[in-house]
Amino acid sequence: MTISGKMHICRAYGCNWRINEEFLMCYKHWQKVPAVLKASIYATMPKRGELPSIEYARTVRACINAVKALEYPAPADVSTSAADQLEGLSNADDR
Repeated sequence: MTISGKMHICRAYGCNWRINEEFLMCYKHWQKVPAVLKASIYATMPKRGELPSIEYARTVRACINAVKALEYPAPADVSTSAADQLEGLSNADDR
């Protein structure tokens, strides 16, 4: 891989590190991406001059979300589904 001189911001949520455009994330955040997603990034990465595929775009989003979930876990009350929350409200009315 040839490294270009162009830079962009790390794709991890809230990170402002400037990195080479050849990389998706800074080293710190890339280490948090699960191995299966890293393998998928490498398998679907467009060649120079090609447009990214839908599969690549989805994998990029999955990497970003995986790191975000590790760094910003959802509060316990948010982890319940909307249906469970609505059921809890309707049960409160019955009391």
